[in-house]
Amino acid sequence: MQPRGDAPGAPDRAEKLAGELQARPADVKKRVEGRTRVKVLVTDGGKGPLNAGGGSGITHQMITAAGGVNVLEDVRGDYTEVSVEQVSAAQPEAVLVGDYATLRGEDMPSSPAKAEEAFAIARNSPAIKDKRYLALPVAAQHPGYRNILAITDIARFLHPDAFTR
Repeated sequence: MQPRGDAPGAPDRAEKLAGELQARPADVKKRVEGRTRVKVLVTDGGKGPLNAGGGSGITHQMITAAGGVNVLEDVRGDYTEVSVEQVSAAQPEAVLVGDYATLRGEDMPSSPAKAEEAFAIARNSPAIKDKRYLALPVAAQHPGYRNILAITDIARFLHPDAFTR
């Protein structure tokens, strides 16, 4: 896709930004290559069944690109309900929680509250030991440039030592 910038001086800035965004996935791939993949649970909350990300869709692809493995990759579907037993058996090492913007003044469950629900279900998992979760904007889980930014954020969360230099 060609960058677009119709305002005077914008084409150069658009070209530069597009180049920076296009370089990010390669940088992440280089940084996480050869590292042990981190087992990740993607959730939108629930006490049972749990709303979770299965093995298809953009979020699953972003986890893979960031050096993780989706613990529910065998579940068909992008977001679906999964049983408490399935989540508990998955033994995630990290949790990604869908973070919503407040819409029309409605109260949305907070990311920490949704993470706590996941931790309560996967209470014997490695993720619970460190309360390891990342709030991932739902807007980044839909097609767009935010996917590239989210891959970097997820990789930094899963492999922080790969981003120290």
